[in-house]
Formats: sequence, C-alpha cells, structure tokens
Amino acid sequence: MDSPLQLNNNTISQLSKRNSIAGLVEFFDSIVSFLNNNTCEPAIALRKLTSVCDELFAVRVLGPFDNPTIMQHNFFILLSRTFTMLFTKMTLVPLTPTDEQCLESISIFITNLCSLKNKAVHCFYADYTEERDGKISQPVDPMSYDKIFFTSKFMAKYIRMVENDISNKEYSAYHIKYKITDRLLRLWIKLRSPNYRAALDAVIKCLMSEHYLKVYKAIDLRNPTLTPKQSLLLYQCPKFIRLMSDTRQGEISHKLCEKLIKDTYEILHKHLNTILEGELELVKMIDYQRSRNESDRQVLKKYFLSNTKGAKTPAVAWNIELLNYFALTPTTGIRGCFQTHYDHNESMVDQVLAIISRDYLIYSVQFNSLPFHCDVALVSYSLVMLYNLTFDEAIHKHLKSKKPFNTLKRLHAAKDKIIRFTSRTLAAILQKEKIDEIDSPSKIAKSYLYMIENTLDNIDLMFHGIKLDGVLTNLETVVLNDEVKEEIVNEDGIDLLEDIVCHDAFDYDSLRAPAARIIESLSFELKAPSKILDSDRLLAEINEFSCDANAEKQSIAKYIQWNIEGQKLFQARRVSDEESREKYGIKETKRAFDITKAIYQYIRGDYVYTLDGQRERNKINIHISYNAKSKKDQEMFNNIYNYLKKIELYNISFNTMTEQRPDPEKLANDIEEASIVILCLSNEYGHSNACRIEAIYASRRNRKIIAILVHGESIKSKWLLNIIEGKPFIDFTTEFSLSCDRLMDTINHEYENIFRNE
Repeated sequence: MDSPLQLNNNTISQLSKRNSIAGLVEFFDSIVSFLNNNTCEPAIALRKLTSVCDELFAVRVLGPFDNPTIMQHNFFILLSRTFTMLFTKMTLVPLTPTDEQCLESISIFITNLCSLKNKAVHCFYADYTEERDGKISQPVDPMSYDKIFFTSKFMAKYIRMVENDISNKEYSAYHIKYKITDRLLRLWIKLRSPNYRAALDAVIKCLMSEHYLKVYKAIDLRNPTLTPKQSLLLYQCPKFIRLMSDTRQGEISHKLCEKLIKDTYEILHKHLNTILEGELELVKMIDYQRSRNESDRQVLKKYFLSNTKGAKTPAVAWNIELLNYFALTPTTGIRGCFQTHYDHNESMVDQVLAIISRDYLIYSVQFNSLPFHCDVALVSYSLVMLYNLTFDEAIHKHLKSKKPFNTLKRLHAAKDKIIRFTSRTLAAILQKEKIDEIDSPSKIAKSYLYMIENTLDNIDLMFHGIKLDGVLTNLETVVLNDEVKEEIVNEDGIDLLEDIVCHDAFDYDSLRAPAARIIESLSFELKAPSKILDSDRLLAEINEFSCDANAEKQSIAKYIQWNIEGQKLFQARRVSDEESREKYGIKETKRAFDITKAIYQYIRGDYVYTLDGQRERNKINIHISYNAKSKKDQEMFNNIYNYLKKIELYNISFNTMTEQRPDPEKLANDIEEASIVILCLSNEYGHSNACRIEAIYASRRNRKIIAILVHGESIKSKWLLNIIEGKPFIDFTTEFSLSCDRLMDTINHEYENIFRNE
C-alpha cells in the first residue's frame, strides 16, 4: 500500500496556494483513514505517522495550520492521543526504536506547531464599537494547538515523570526522556502560559538533586555542543525557574539559594582553569609587546585571532545567571547567603569580584562582543549579579570597602552593552560622593536610556536580569550629575520616562514615583521645560499629581510646574509689583523677624529685649539657604545661626526640614524678603532641588549672595559653580571663629554696597 504522502505528494507543495486549506483537509482525511484501517499494523502506522510529522515539520512556516478548520481536524486529536500514549509508555517501559522515533518526530512537530499563535486582528470599526459599548461580557478564548496537546492529564503525567524519574534516576546523555523533557520545557518557556507553572515544583526537584552538580562537574567546556541531558539540567531547568516563577520567587529562592551557592563553589573550582586558559600566555605577550611600544589593542587582536582555542560553552555563566535570580529576591536572608563563606575562604560576592578582576577576562570582553561568548556571558552575568546585590545595604558597604573601581573602569571599554552599563553604574553608586565626577557621563546616560527602553519592551519589565525598578532607583542617583541630566534631555529621555509616569497599571512606589522624581530633576535643564510643555499627556499627569491627596505627588508636581513656567510667572508678578510701587512712590517695608519662628524659643520668665522701631527697620534681612536633610549641613547651620543671632543687627530667615518639602513659591518669597542670601555649600546642597530653586531665584533676582563652604573639599555641581562665580566665598571647614568674623565683615560690606546703589 502506498504512503499517503506519496498519494498526496502535490498537496505539500500546493499549501501556499489559495486552495491550500481545502487541500490540507483532504490530505489529513486520507491520513486518518489510513491510520484507522484495521488491517494496518501498529508498527507500520507509527512509521507512517513519523513520516507525516517529519514532512509536515518542513512546511511549518507556511501558515495554513493557523486556521480553526485545520485545528479542529481529527488528525490532531489522533496525534495528541498517540503522543500521550507513547509518552506514558516511555515512563513505564523501554521504547522500541519505532516507538522512540515516532515520539521524537511527533514532539518536534508539536513543538513547532504550538509556536504558531493566533494573533488578535484589530479593526478600526470593531475597536470603536467596543469602546462605545463597553467591554464584551464573555472574553474571547482563542483556539491554540497547545490546548489540544497539553491537557491537564498530560501535564500530570509529565510532572510525575520529572519528579519520580528524571530527578531521581540517571540515564545516558542522549536518552529520549531528556530529549522530550528538554524540548517541552523550551516550548513552555516560549509560550509563557500560567498553565505550565504547574511544572515548577518538578523542575525545582531536578535542581535540588545531585545530578545538577554531577553534570556540571562532568561537562567539557571546550565542547560547545550540549547533550540533551546537559541542555535540560544546565540550561532549560534554570531558565524555566527564572522566567516562570515570578509569583513564587521568594519561596523558590529560600529552597534553592543556599544549595546552589554551595554548588557554585564546586563548579568554579572545577572549571576556573579552563575558563582562564591562556591567561599567562596573554599577559606575557602584552608585557613583551608593550616593551616594543605596541598598543594593547593590537596585541589583543593578534592574540584572540590566532591563539584562542575554539569555542567554549557558557555553562558556568548560566549558573551565575541563576544566582542572579536569587540576588533579585528583595529579602535580606536570601542576599545574605552571598556573603556567607560556607566553609570557604571567600564569600560568593568576593569570589565573583575576584573572577571579573582577572586580566584575561577583562581583555577578552574588550575584544569579544557576542553575548553568547563564554567570557562575555560570564563577566556580564557576574556584574549583573553584583549590581542587583548592591540594593542590599550590607553588601553595598562591603563592595565599597573592596574598592573595585580600577577593575570597573577597565570594564567600561567592553564591547557588550550590559557590561558597560553595569560597570559604569556600580562605579557611580559605590562612589555617590563623587557623582559629579562620573567618567563619560554622556555614555552612562545613553546606557540608561537603552536599559529603560529594553525593559519596557518586555512583559516582565526585565532585561538581561535587570529590572526596570532597579534601573530607575539608580538613575535617581546618577541623574544628580548635571551632564547626565543634559544628555538625557537631549536624547529625548523625558519621552521614555513619560511612558512610565503615565502608565496607570504600573506600581506607583517602585516605578511611577521614581520616574516622576527623575523628570523633576531633569526639569532644571535649559531645554527640558519646552519638551515637557510639548507633551499634553505628561502635562495632564502632572496636573493630576498636583490635585492628588498624596503629599509627595503634590510636591513633585509643584516643583516641575515651577521649573517649566511657574518661576517666570512668579518673577514677572514681583517685578510688576516693584514697578508699580516705584511709579506711585510707595516704599516697601521689610517684614520684622518673628521670634516665635526662631530655632530657639523663649520660656516664661526670660527677658525679651525689644528693639525700637528705628533699629528694627535698620536690621539686615538675611536668608540662609542650606540642605536640611544633611546632618552635617544642619549641624554647621546651627552653629552659624547661633553666632549670627547674638548680633542684634540681623533678621534671619531659613527653611527647616519637614516631612514635606517647602513649596517653591514659599522659597521664592523668602528670597524676595531678603537683602542678602547665604548659601551653605556642600555636595549635598548641589543635589537638593529645593536648594537649587533658592539659589537660582536669588541669582535671577540679583540678591547679594555670599557662598560659604560648610563641608567637603570643593564644589563640583556646574550649575552651582555658575551661580557663585565672582561672589564672596568663605571656607568654614577650617577655623570656625575666624570664618564667622569674615562672614560678619562680608555681610556688612555687602549691605553697605546695597545702600550705595540705592
């Protein structure tokens, strides 16, 4: 009897024509009829089904299968039952070669068939009707092949086999069980359906077993080809856990973290020499060529083109990638495991830090760019792991104490974007006090925009193990650098941040709030107001923030509104008032200082000395601008204030630290009332938006400014340096009493200049 494929040999080649659906239905009808023939031997039927699946696999990209008529054909019901039968048989008894080949072919065909997903087609008129009439009462459940093949009964059989067989017993590297298990896991990861999370516990059991470490110890990194067993245990199982367990991350991390960190020590001990193969040769070569004045770049190119021994599998990097999954778990107990020694000389943090500091790996990533290159993958995932661990305060302090800044700086030259992003970010956040001295701020700004764009494109808001909320948290620190601000504004970064702020489905505290605070910082840039004003959506969101009961939202909105147009309007009103008073000869009376608002308070029985009216009018109105959130700045301010208040010639105003930041108009009003403004400078002052508003407004209103350095060696903020240029400057970090005398003399001198000008 001829094969149905021979009888219908023109059907396959005709599938792309207009009548392909009808032809395919006829083709499937003949196959079902053939397989249901009672005279057909089971072995022959399986061989024919194998041939059909192999032949159909070759035309999987043509699209006729993505059709409800085809999906409902009895052929796929028959195929599903055969697949389930062979899978069940595999778990109980050894398969015959015919059975095994048929199961293999069906699984390959099914895997590719299930990758064809029905996509919703949007129609303008349908969308308009739905918007008008509201949501459809019954949600559409699109038909798909995975619902045909992976029923609840099949899932139960699969889970039972992995838990009781794969995780407990050991088979040859190319055994059919490893092939099928690996192939289905890979498919389910691609489909990302919640239904397949049922297999999580079975996969966890595989990683908890002794087979995981055994396979790692036995693998030859020099062989880039993986066996099905290696692929399943080293790649698919960890990937399934990373991508399918978002709702159970804490629970799974508690189960696996300690065991896999201990395994990692063994893995690194086993394979580190292979990873660093050729290091001594390369270092000697570089030293020799440097003596001949040849550049390192030329040496690297010459070495990696001629001396590198073939491709290696990035298996060790996959293990580090799984550790990063634990590093993402926001639990002190989990992250603390990375600092535990577990009977070793170094913690996992120290060991990974030592690995990425090796010259060979640094040179390798400077030359190699492919993300799947074993050296690039290892350094990349190691840096990502350290990056995520820095959100733990104890690990952050530990890494800072290790001073890995030279290594991180060398990694800035890597070709891989993730390595450049993480190395630059680590260098910045571990040295927050030097945020104004960031190396290549333009490059780090662009790398942040790259990360935000890519994380937003993923449904889990994660890219290469880096979460969007973490990117925004660190960007709040990095954006304190003025050049970073400027670059983000110029590169249309406000548009990206707008997508986050205006996305109501995003969590406010972890995503929308930090994005809004970053926009607030950017709003001080020269070109930012026009870009914000051009976006109706962002302006509407800012207005909603200003009317919200949440105090933080109100504050963010007021500061942005002040920078984009509020300051100009307020200043214009004050100038108009001054012109009106001057026109009609009305003299402005400076307000007297209210002692009830002083930092000190009188108690009952104290003698309160009251100045006469003339002396009160002659007092010098001084406003002191300082960062009340900085303990060092607050302490120095108290000392200066206590000194000045003893001199009865000054009315002193200032803004104290409260839970809510001062309103910008209140800050501006305090500046308006003052003749002299004292700026208490520090690095923290330059990074405070409230202080920036005070300093900028004082400069624009031509107030006499006296700059005093309260702590730190120098001022790095460019905007602040522009304001204090040419202004009186006093260093209070030396002798305090002498500095106070100089301050008083400077105040009197500046006040005399005011009267001369009047």
